[in-house]
Amino acid sequence: AFGSLESGLTYDSSALLDYLSQSGYTEKDEEGYLIRNGRRFSLKLLVNSDNASRLLAAKNIVRQLYEFGIETELTSLPYSRYIAALQSGDFDLYLGETRLPGNQDLSGLFQLDSGLVYGRYTGSALEEAWNAAQSGSSSYASFLSAFEYELPFIPLLYHDTALSYCWELQGDITVSVGNLFADIAGWKLYSVKTS
Repeated sequence: AFGSLESGLTYDSSALLDYLSQSGYTEKDEEGYLIRNGRRFSLKLLVNSDNASRLLAAKNIVRQLYEFGIETELTSLPYSRYIAALQSGDFDLYLGETRLPGNQDLSGLFQLDSGLVYGRYTGSALEEAWNAAQSGSSSYASFLSAFEYELPFIPLLYHDTALSYCWELQGDITVSVGNLFADIAGWKLYSVKTS
């Protein structure tokens, strides 16, 4: 199916098969996987085994890639081993969370230890486009074009959280920047409304 994304990106699932065919993957083996010179087109998908929702999503991705003839090895690891695998680059794809900072600064894409994404964008054309946009020597539209071409991450789900309260409500509330609802079970609230 052909569709359009809000950013102006378009996708065409048949284009994937065209790219694979141009790369020499024109035949399938007896199990339905694309092969070239007798070897399958294979990817390693990394996911945190402690997160049931992400594990389910990863299994769906594996199933969908199989429909295109792509063999996908699902590597499901407990969180600490998952992070270690991300940091060592032991994956082709990974399912995880990307939290953009409040100011939407994407410079973390180009800092190896930022945790914004785990990939290889330092020294890339994408980093050059970002630096040019930041310095004013190029437009942000040029950076967005480079971003859309490189796609360092693909949003599958958007999540936004907010915490609001009225001035008449006081209490002992502990929150963190990463989780506004941290320790919600221990919150103590009371009204200071005066009549």
